[in-house]
Amino acid sequence: MKRALIATLYNEAANIAEWWSCIAKQSVKPDEIVIVDGGSTDGTWETLLKLRDSGSLAPPIRLERRRCNIAEGRNHAIRLTDAGIIAANDAGSFPDAKWFEEITRPLMEDEKLDVVGGYSISMTNNEFQKFVLQFEGKVPEHIEPEKVYPSSRCIAFRRKAWSDVGGYPEWLTLAGEDALFNFGLHKIGKQFAYNRKAVVRWPVREHAQSYFKMLYNYGYGAAEGQIYTAYFLRRI
Repeated sequence: MKRALIATLYNEAANIAEWWSCIAKQSVKPDEIVIVDGGSTDGTWETLLKLRDSGSLAPPIRLERRRCNIAEGRNHAIRLTDAGIIAANDAGSFPDAKWFEEITRPLMEDEKLDVVGGYSISMTNNEFQKFVLQFEGKVPEHIEPEKVYPSSRCIAFRRKAWSDVGGYPEWLTLAGEDALFNFGLHKIGKQFAYNRKAVVRWPVREHAQSYFKMLYNYGYGAAEGQIYTAYFLRRI
């Protein structure tokens, strides 16, 4: 079955070359790569064009630039490929060399599975990042299927699952699209699996201002999507 890698990005000029290198080193190459730039203004788009033209990635590559939120970007990227299995990543994170192989492998081996979540490792370089990391907790070796709620920087799913749930929720204002996407998939009975071998490394926000902005965006998105309201009401 055809497997595609989709990625969204916005103003990632500082990271895009390193991310591209990570994709080029994958042990199993995607059959197709689709990247949507949400309207970067820092030179990301120009760098992307140069990287594409360098020939360092062999699979067919499609680049699109359009002003959109992250959910619209993900949905648009998926619509641009006809692959039956979609692996999603963000250009601000860095997949290990076997990530694409491992995030898609369970779907290739078990036709009953619909969604696979991988393992995100937080990266730290300064004291603030190390301090914040103390409060994040450790990811267990095994996660039960009903508790798998992967970030869309480290997920793979069948195209049919994406279609059945109506895609990513484009109406959200700021963030939380991947959380609501997961809740929707669980709600309609899609089968999840966790593969700790599918590793993505993700840098913790470098300072308090950017960290608390991230928390605000996530909190706003969760409230707007009534994500945790539904979660807790099911347990009352």
